[in-house]
Amino acid sequence: MSDFAVGSFGMTFSRNISELTFWKFAQTIGAGPGLSVGPSAMSHSKHIKERHQTRLSLTVSLLGSTLAPVFGGFVAQRLMAVQSDASGYMGIGNMCLHLSFP
Repeated sequence: MSDFAVGSFGMTFSRNISELTFWKFAQTIGAGPGLSVGPSAMSHSKHIKERHQTRLSLTVSLLGSTLAPVFGGFVAQRLMAVQSDASGYMGIGNMCLHLSFP
C-alpha cells in the first residue's frame, strides 16, 4: 500500500509524460498485490459451496475496474462535445442580444 501512495504522490508532482508514466507504473506495483491476495483470502474463508458465488463476484469486480477507463473516456469525450456545443450556442445568443439592443 505504501508503494501505491508513493506512486500517487509522484503522479501528482510529475512535470512531463515520462515522469507520469513512471509514477503510474510505480502506483500499479503498489496496487497489484491486493488483486492477487484478495481472491485467495476470500476463497479460503468461504465454504466449498459458497466459493463459486464469491469467485463470480470477484470476477465482476475485476471486470468493472478493467472497463472503467474505457467508459470514462467515452463519457468524458461526449461531455466535452456537449459542453463545447453549449458554450458555442451561448456565445451566439449573447452576440445576438448585444447586436439587437445597442
